[in-house]
Amino acid sequence: MRGDERVRLRVVLFGEFEVWCGDAVVDVSGGRLRGLLVRLALAGGRAVEAGTLVDALWGAELPADPANALQSLVSRLRRLLGGGRTVLRSESGYRLRLAPDDVDVLRFERLAAHGRDRLRAGDSGAAAEALGEAVALYDEPSVIAAVAPAVATRLEGAVVEAAADLAEAELALGRADDAVARLTALLAEHPADERPAALLMDALAAQGRQADALAVYERVRESLADRLGADPGTALRERHVRLLRAPGVVSGASGVAGAPSPAGAPGAPGAARAARAAGAAVSGVAPGGVPSPAVGNLPSPLTSFVGREGDLGRVGALLVAGRLVTVVGAGGAGKTRLAVEAGRRHQGAYRDGVWLVDLAAVAEPAKVGAAVLTALGLRGAALFDASGGRLRTDTGADEVDLLVDRLGGRESLLLVDNCEHLIDAVARLLTTLLPRCPALRVLATSREPLAIDGEALVPLGPLPLPDDDDDGDGGGGGGGGNGDAGGLDRVRSIPSVRLFAERAAAVRPGFVVDERTRADVVRLVRGLDGMPLALELAAARLRTLSPAELVAGLSDRFRLLATGSRAASPRHRTLRAVIAWSWDLLDDAERTVAERISVLPGGVTPESTAALCAGTSVPPDGVPELLAALTDKSLLHRAPGTGRYRMLATLREYGTERLAERGDLRAVRDLAARHLARLVAREEPLLRGPGQLDALRVLRGEYDNALAALRHLCDSGAAGAAVALAMDLSWYWHILGRHAEAAYWQERALALPVAEGGVEGPGGSDSGVVGSGALGSGAVGSGAVGSGFGSGAGAFGVGSVGRDTAEAVLLLNRINARSPLGVEAVDENEAVLRDLAGRLLAHPSLSGFAGVLAAIALHFLREHEASRALMRRLVDGPDVWLSGLAHMFRASFAENEGDLETVRVDVAAALDAYRRAGDRWGLATALPMRALLRQYDGDLDGALADLSEARVHAREFGSLSLSDEVFLDVRWIDLHVRRGEDARARALLDGLHERVVRAGVPELGVVVGALEAGLWLRLGDVERAGVRLDAAEAGVSVEAGGGGVSDGGGRGRALVGAVRAQLCLRRGDVEGAGVALGRAYAAAVGSGDLPVLAVVAVTGAEWVSARGLCREAVVWVGVAARLRGAEDRSDLQVRGVVGRCRAVLGESAFGVAYGEGWGLEGVGAVRRVDPAGVVGC
Repeated sequence: MRGDERVRLRVVLFGEFEVWCGDAVVDVSGGRLRGLLVRLALAGGRAVEAGTLVDALWGAELPADPANALQSLVSRLRRLLGGGRTVLRSESGYRLRLAPDDVDVLRFERLAAHGRDRLRAGDSGAAAEALGEAVALYDEPSVIAAVAPAVATRLEGAVVEAAADLAEAELALGRADDAVARLTALLAEHPADERPAALLMDALAAQGRQADALAVYERVRESLADRLGADPGTALRERHVRLLRAPGVVSGASGVAGAPSPAGAPGAPGAARAARAAGAAVSGVAPGGVPSPAVGNLPSPLTSFVGREGDLGRVGALLVAGRLVTVVGAGGAGKTRLAVEAGRRHQGAYRDGVWLVDLAAVAEPAKVGAAVLTALGLRGAALFDASGGRLRTDTGADEVDLLVDRLGGRESLLLVDNCEHLIDAVARLLTTLLPRCPALRVLATSREPLAIDGEALVPLGPLPLPDDDDDGDGGGGGGGGNGDAGGLDRVRSIPSVRLFAERAAAVRPGFVVDERTRADVVRLVRGLDGMPLALELAAARLRTLSPAELVAGLSDRFRLLATGSRAASPRHRTLRAVIAWSWDLLDDAERTVAERISVLPGGVTPESTAALCAGTSVPPDGVPELLAALTDKSLLHRAPGTGRYRMLATLREYGTERLAERGDLRAVRDLAARHLARLVAREEPLLRGPGQLDALRVLRGEYDNALAALRHLCDSGAAGAAVALAMDLSWYWHILGRHAEAAYWQERALALPVAEGGVEGPGGSDSGVVGSGALGSGAVGSGAVGSGFGSGAGAFGVGSVGRDTAEAVLLLNRINARSPLGVEAVDENEAVLRDLAGRLLAHPSLSGFAGVLAAIALHFLREHEASRALMRRLVDGPDVWLSGLAHMFRASFAENEGDLETVRVDVAAALDAYRRAGDRWGLATALPMRALLRQYDGDLDGALADLSEARVHAREFGSLSLSDEVFLDVRWIDLHVRRGEDARARALLDGLHERVVRAGVPELGVVVGALEAGLWLRLGDVERAGVRLDAAEAGVSVEAGGGGVSDGGGRGRALVGAVRAQLCLRRGDVEGAGVALGRAYAAAVGSGDLPVLAVVAVTGAEWVSARGLCREAVVWVGVAARLRGAEDRSDLQVRGVVGRCRAVLGESAFGVAYGEGWGLEGVGAVRRVDPAGVVGC
């Protein structure tokens, strides 16, 4: 996507929270980040004031710098949504770039309002259409309830009004049956709401059911008295009187046939009584106003119903709209509990009863009908004909005819539970019953759909989980970490946590989720995938174990959760039994696929599945169908917008256990490692060309799997194969800035012992290859793509330049992980670096990335001429991309030495090479350096254009590390300051600090904190500059062993000292400025970074000027220009010193002094700007 193209943003706030950017789902995690998005989405593209957002997101727990904290969250959200074109800044606040209809809640409100308007205008057809669409959109607004409870409450009232409006429209259109079903369900949820009651009375009266209408009145009257101590309103009382006066009203009975029950057979004693009671079941009130027992056989709940309110509402709505609803989900997801709760809450809608048919103990398909008859209390009317394998009744009627006879004209709901093992028999029975029983509705539960006409599905996944940062151990701008009470309350409200906590308190009185237990509970519910049965089994173990011990036991979860309720069915007593039941229902091919893909934690594609099933009876062309079948059976779920299939961790553990039992686990993991190595080796070269966006998407999708493969290779001792895969991942790690992660895996792989003649890898000889990509060979961009391991094509063997290259890459990652901004870590590793450089240079015809590494090593070892000579050979090589990379390194070295002419040449060449290669990452790294040159030249428009393009490429590629991104933003803000765009600069600076803190790199905080403080000074905000500078100084190690952090070989100390001197000068403390400058100068000289010394020299010039030494100040300005290699014509500090001193000295004297400074080189230039050398200092 190009940065100037608009991608449609859509936000789903009802039900499961989803954010769509184009065709892809974006994972927005973290409580405050979600809160920000929800608040902006509810505004529908209108701006929300910054103060309103701060109050909503932090409440009384305000951060030290609210504006800064808010900007940080906005920046995080922009990155997730693809850049700055989605979250826009206005004068008063922020807004999302979307239309109101792109937010389901706002679309619901628009449709509901439009429907109501059409209803009042008498256009019932248009009203019903709009209101029907609105009501269908509604689901429990759980994410809104967590962020904006008042809005959620308003929406709950709005959907009641919309549903009542829809029922009124249906009545006007003559659709009384639809209105009755809808209003009955609505009144069951809101028994004291008079409007649905009034409409239901009208609808029932329209059907000739005056007695039922009167019963509704009685029920609402009692509800109002019990709940509010009030009487019904005028409208309801008038309807009541009108019905009582209507001719032909029979008090207390509707004349509808009785519900099937043990006493309900025609002519049986009590049948008439059952019929009369059923007539009042819709209201729950028997004749005479006495509450009647519910008709049916539903069990009474023994525990609270937790966490499925949205699913419950969806079931109710679908039962109103249709006649067959199937709740589909994995074992232990809570399907039965949801179905029974739905039946219990909606009993009033089915005057002939809600009947539970449990098929768990039914083993034979032929006995499904008998099970239904038994549940209905009619088992005695039918006998099983063993000889015919079918039912016969005592009158000789077929079982279906008997069921139709009992259900045909009656309003009943059948809950057919646990259908998965009898799926075909259940489907056949319902295909016959539903057409012949028009008032019958069926709610089924199964681990796969029935797949018959008219079926509506309610997929039941895990309960919503807390986010990674909800354990309270992390900070940042996320949601609720670090012990804040609001965050703890939010965690407690998350359904998976609520369920565990309630069940835990039942077995361990007094147990609560508090700051002591929070982290363990969050890890536990996440580790158990939020599956209700697993959570309940885990809660039961709290009798003897602590939450921390439960978390520790997750590595053997089947043993941990091996004891359940004795009252549960055998297949629900243990976690293993639940999964085994599903597994045993699979056919051989499905079981093979399920077990083999369980070794991949990051999900699978048809390609990876086919690779894992090699050598089995599963054909590659049959894999897509088998993945779809496992999805239908609730063992997999397809991740939206990705095409990947994922398996819950508990299911994966069971699958690997089954493989291990047969002795196949090692072989399947070998297959997975071989496949992942080939895939990474295939995609790795594409990261450096026009196909890099697709390659990055593939590698991101397979990353968890690649790490699992690498872990397996290391655990297996396959040294060459492990090093090969680690090296082929190196460029991926590099462009994402994951240096510490890269160092860990590379060190682990390189530490494995190498067998003479190669290492035996998974499935065959490993050949000891090191890697096939940029970091593994000299074949970059040549089209030679190795197979990862096995053939070693395009790679060097262990012990050759390939292994030396691998060790050099490891050292580079160690250095970057330790000190990403400077040379301090280089000094600590100088001996190792010198040894590696020597080994690399010992190889004849050194080329490829190995050559680049050798040149870098030589530069760090201060052997600059040798480094330049090697770089010259590399930039002139045939590989376009490698030439661009070498040009960029050479430009960086030259910029550090103040040689801007070389920088200009190399940056231009690098940009040309990267554009020809199609490498966006390369452009994102080279353009900022050209922007710096244009800045020095005074071409601020050109510099802004370069940085703007760099930011577009960075967002497009999504690869810059946070530290790179932060420095890019510092440059961006600096340009706005230089252009006099203070308001824009302030807005951007507001969000910088928290992002630096979140980066988790203390050194980054030191350097950026100093730069940020300097920018605030230029904007005239001395107080805020002081706050930022104090924070930066707190991280600086002033003296060895002082407990501070590494600061990039002195860069951080130099910048902090220079800004401290500026701050002292603003406050009139010239002496303090001199002290700070002395520290800054020493640190800058120690860093060897001439541009940093130039920054110190400019501040020194301001200090010298403040002492009245204008000529010397101008000399220092000239020295600073020489050190950086050019004048910096737009620097406000330079312009201030130059303006004052030119006015004092005159043009001629000023020119002479500046020329004196510019003419100094090397040691002379460095010594001239030593504050200690100023007379009187």
